[in-house]
Amino acid sequence: MNRVQCPNCGRIVDRATRIGGTVRPPLPYDVAVCCRCAALLEFGDDMEIRLLSNEALMRLDEGHRDLLLKAKGEVDRMLRSC
Repeated sequence: MNRVQCPNCGRIVDRATRIGGTVRPPLPYDVAVCCRCAALLEFGDDMEIRLLSNEALMRLDEGHRDLLLKAKGEVDRMLRSC
C-alpha cells in the first residue's frame, strides 16, 4: 500500500486493517476510518484516499454502512478516552 495522507487530519496512512473476513490489501472504492481523526475515507481508483461523501455512504448496502459507522464510533470512543 502506498503511503498517503488522510485528507482530513494529514496523518500518514501506510496500512489498512480489514474488519473480519479474509486478509487482503485495500481495493479501489473500499472504505475506511482514519484512526487519528475518525474521518470516513474511501480509496479511489488510483488508490489515493479521499473523504467519503454522504452520497457514497448512502450507496453502501445497509450492512456495510452499519459496520463502517460502528467502526467510526469505536474510533471516536477510543480518541475521546485518550
